[in-house]
Amino acid sequence: MLEVRDLETYYGNIKALKGVSIEVPEGAIVGILGANGAGKTTLLKTIAGVLAPRAGAIVFRGEDIAGLPSHRILARGVALVPEGRAILSRMTVRENLEMGAFIRRDAGIAADMERVLRRFPVLSGRLRQPGGSLSGGEQQMLAIARALLSSPKLLLLDEPTLGLAPLMVAEIFDIIREIHAAGTTVLLVEQNIRQAMKVSSRTYVMETGKIVMEGPSKDLLREPRIRAAYLGRE
Repeated sequence: MLEVRDLETYYGNIKALKGVSIEVPEGAIVGILGANGAGKTTLLKTIAGVLAPRAGAIVFRGEDIAGLPSHRILARGVALVPEGRAILSRMTVRENLEMGAFIRRDAGIAADMERVLRRFPVLSGRLRQPGGSLSGGEQQMLAIARALLSSPKLLLLDEPTLGLAPLMVAEIFDIIREIHAAGTTVLLVEQNIRQAMKVSSRTYVMETGKIVMEGPSKDLLREPRIRAAYLGRE
């Protein structure tokens, strides 16, 4: 579904992505892990069109989308749930959800809204509340639900469990499994390494803007360097 080839992205004169290449098969969950500052968020933002690459290709379903504006990439079926959720805090929960569907002109929006509210029942009782009044976990659910209302083929999730309590972390991973089971391909950046590698089929490891390791998640989970660097033991 997605092939990123030799991607380079800069912040001014600082080279944040240094020739990154990854593949995301259709129907998969692919994980990206790495320390803070490794370039994970930059990679997702570049794929989603929030940042423009200076070199390389981003081929989504056979079309090079590198450098397209973010709304055109969203219209093609790539939706980003950003780190920090980016909830429109003064707008109501319903208005936040409706913003997720702003690119759509089809007749299925109402049915998708009902489907999303069944998947996230906690939101259905809070539709008139400001988005900023929700708890952290509820805001993360709102951010995911908003992205789903764009009817994405590929969902980019950037640190969806950051700062959440353990019970909410487990619930978010259950939601990721449900979304995947319903047919959406997922590219996941996640600081909960063990859970991310259990839910994904393949993992890429980033350091200082480069891919330094990749492979089936179940194999990397047993890799001594991964265990030492991210799981706290040899």
